[in-house]
Amino acid sequence: MKNQHGSFMQVLFETSDGRSIKPYTGQIQYLFVNTAVNSFAGHASQHVFAYIRWYKEVLLQPRAGEGVEVNEVGFEDDSMNSILPVHRICYPVAAGEHLGLESKVQMCVVSLPRKIYI
Repeated sequence: MKNQHGSFMQVLFETSDGRSIKPYTGQIQYLFVNTAVNSFAGHASQHVFAYIRWYKEVLLQPRAGEGVEVNEVGFEDDSMNSILPVHRICYPVAAGEHLGLESKVQMCVVSLPRKIYI
């Protein structure tokens, strides 16, 4: 984590029941552009995507009321959710290691409330 500045971000997704919005924190690994050509209309469109590694969640969030999210230091396994259109990225985050319960190293995340425009 110490050598990877500026790549931590947070995305907001609606929960499966549609009643609330939940933040997910990850680290951008790289950006790529996909060009789709519409042969009928005769034009091409480009879309920018981010390949993201998502941090593992911790169920107990003791600092949620203070605006601090706690995650495990490790990443989830890569999946189709690892590719995300960049317009879904909501906030950059500040991240740092924290010694949690039972002396387990965890990652504390604080979102920096500003929209990223790419």
